[in-house]
Amino acid sequence: KEGTTTHNLHGHLAENSRIAVIDFCKQYATGDITATEMAYYKSTFGDWLQRQTEKYKKKGNKKRVKTMAEIHTSKRYRPTETIIQYGNVKSAHKPTEKDFCDMIWELEQKKLEWSQQHGGNLVLLNCTLHFDETTPHAHERAIWRYKDENGMWCIGQEKAMEQAGIPLPDPAKPVGKYNNRCMQFTAICRGWWQDICEAHGYEVDKELLPPRRHKSVKDYQYDCNR
Repeated sequence: KEGTTTHNLHGHLAENSRIAVIDFCKQYATGDITATEMAYYKSTFGDWLQRQTEKYKKKGNKKRVKTMAEIHTSKRYRPTETIIQYGNVKSAHKPTEKDFCDMIWELEQKKLEWSQQHGGNLVLLNCTLHFDETTPHAHERAIWRYKDENGMWCIGQEKAMEQAGIPLPDPAKPVGKYNNRCMQFTAICRGWWQDICEAHGYEVDKELLPPRRHKSVKDYQYDCNR
């Protein structure tokens, strides 16, 4: 939930031919993926936000009332971003630009098909491919939605995944940081990506690396230089 469209476009898409964008929200397309995301939010979650607003005003919690722009950038409700790549700076065998484009497209189509088969709870917003850095990679932005008892679309990852039929890693334990449906879905997507890579002739080491601390760009650059 840390990504932004501004970063993904590197602030100068028109001048940078090393960046490609897949915009999945065609019917809301405005020519700007940030504005397109906002248009999608307003169209899909407008009724939900109105209900939230009326509830807070009725309870006298006017400080909790938010605009759609605030919802779109809030930590709880903003799109989830996934970074997808093959290899790293040390890898000798990296996908060509054409192969990487084909591989990402296949993965996104797989996710779209899965979503259509599971109630449409996962909505892919856009995917930005970067070829202007050492290792080709993609920034995929998506939102999880679920229908409440009144058939209204609401934002909520865990409820959406539950509605889509994704089980908990350990059904006997409560939902938590180390037992949630996102872990299961990530594993499913990783399996799809590995299969796609291998189908295109890129070998995959499927042994997971131990968890490591997330670094900011500055910390990563500092550690590399050191």
